[in-house]
Amino acid sequence: MEGDPRALVLSSSRKKELTPRFNTKQKGNIMKKLPQIATVLAIVVGLNAPVVSAADENQHSHQAEKKEVMIHAVVNSINSTDRMVNISHGPIKDLSWPAMTMDMKVAQNVDMDVFHKGEEIMVSLSRDGKGIFEIVKVMVHGH
Repeated sequence: MEGDPRALVLSSSRKKELTPRFNTKQKGNIMKKLPQIATVLAIVVGLNAPVVSAADENQHSHQAEKKEVMIHAVVNSINSTDRMVNISHGPIKDLSWPAMTMDMKVAQNVDMDVFHKGEEIMVSLSRDGKGIFEIVKVMVHGH
């Protein structure tokens, strides 16, 4: 078996761990083939790994921030000057929020005239550039 390049000689240490040892001829053969082995590994790993650039990372983080959540709410008050509405909503599972009444910022693209005190609405929430949730879409029930 000593001439067989596939043969490994195993030795055990005092801790009963097995450690592979190569004879000199085997070590030389492996060292000669190391660049080829490294190339093959790099190709295999490269083919299986996703290619991600800094632009991709930035896009993915913005997509995560732009995730919209639709909720049912009731309008309690409207502050058109500050683009805020006070709403009451049930639990929001996607955000792990309990039912609550809160002031909510309204995005610039949303017409403030769609809000009426006491009205039931469906709103879509998303994070703004600062990471704060805001109303980005509104659907009024019965319209």
